[in-house]
Amino acid sequence: MTETDNVQASPESKSKNETKEAILVDKDEKPEHPVFEVIKKTDPGKVIEAVRNFFEVDGVSIEIEDNSGMTPLMHACWKGNLELAKFLIKQVRSAFQVGENR
Repeated sequence: MTETDNVQASPESKSKNETKEAILVDKDEKPEHPVFEVIKKTDPGKVIEAVRNFFEVDGVSIEIEDNSGMTPLMHACWKGNLELAKFLIKQVRSAFQVGENR
């Protein structure tokens, strides 16, 4: 038997690998709505047009949450996208107007 035959992963490196796998593979986590991917990956100058149909045509609730409990407005603020935040605030206002012309 050589030295390399008897080498085992240290408990420290093993736990790091297990933690990494747990983060990458969470079977209980549901897939997020595509609007969150669009907000995350689309150029800030083009994101409003990219998400507009989700809310205005498809009827996606402005209050939709991702797996962390964040709404699209929270994502816009997190990314520092002021124009998207303003657009989403208008969507919220519009969604909650009762008996008024939009």
